[in-house]
Amino acid sequence: MKDILFYFLLSTSCLAAVNVPLTVREAIYPGSVQGISRANEPVTVGVPLPDSAGIKNTSALGLTGATAGQFMVEGTWPSGNIKWVKVRAVVPSLGAGGTTTLTLTDSGYNGQKRVVLWPSGQVDAG
Repeated sequence: MKDILFYFLLSTSCLAAVNVPLTVREAIYPGSVQGISRANEPVTVGVPLPDSAGIKNTSALGLTGATAGQFMVEGTWPSGNIKWVKVRAVVPSLGAGGTTTLTLTDSGYNGQKRVVLWPSGQVDAG
């Protein structure tokens, strides 16, 4: 079984720009193996977004550091802005016991493969 821990820090500026670093680290437990180099490893994490970010739909979101990204709206603010988004991504490589960082941004689509799942079941691919 593959064990990977996901850590993330949510940082927002006074302009409420979305720039969330998502640190992916292989879980290495005391007394276990030294780790395994990984390629094209899937990652899933939920990310809270402030209402002040003004993100109405996932087309405004982008992801750097991944070869593919997928977003699913998990909750919204009363204003209709996204409150929680599930981010699914493919990490291109991760060294044994290493870390890598993906970044969730509000810069929109940036060229990686993209699939968006809506709570209604609608699927948008691009």
